[in-house]
Amino acid sequence: MGYISELEKKKMVKEVSKALKNTTVKIRYEGGEWSPSFDRKDNGTLSAWESYPLTVEKVSKLTLKKYPFAKVSEGDLVLFLPSDTELPLDKSNYEIDYMGNKYEVNDKPQPYDVIQDAILSYIMVGEYNVSNR
Repeated sequence: MGYISELEKKKMVKEVSKALKNTTVKIRYEGGEWSPSFDRKDNGTLSAWESYPLTVEKVSKLTLKKYPFAKVSEGDLVLFLPSDTELPLDKSNYEIDYMGNKYEVNDKPQPYDVIQDAILSYIMVGEYNVSNR
């Protein structure tokens, strides 16, 4: 692949961001300001729940081999975040509320689609939290 101009990169970033914003998921993360909540079982180190637009894929037997670079199991979530996400990307712990189930992420979001020096999207893997059944 040859050189891509800055204009082409901007267009690609915009298109990928638009395409990835097809679902809204509630996420909270470590280091947020404490806000009282009845469902809060931690010591107040997680932020309040906020909704973020992204794309979600639930890992199944059919999609398990699609992610050889990540530690995924059946039932986990793979989240594709647009590059312009408002979710803080510098946190190490996130909690996801997806369709009433809780998932834990114990790593920072990683760049997923990169063209030259332009990041088009990030990826996070949410491990199903069995203790929240």
